[in-house]
Amino acid sequence: MSKSTISAFEAKAETATLQIMNNAAVVETLERAGLVFVPDEGKGRGILIGKPMIG
Repeated sequence: MSKSTISAFEAKAETATLQIMNNAAVVETLERAGLVFVPDEGKGRGILIGKPMIG
């Protein structure tokens, strides 16, 4: 994901949404950086910080 894609999204209004492919790329990038997205499962959604993937 390019820096320009992130910058363009950040510059838009709060109601702006990323395209599906860009959204998937953001999630994949964050997961490779070590973030783990925790589903709701009755306790609320969240993010855990883990070790970054190598490679």
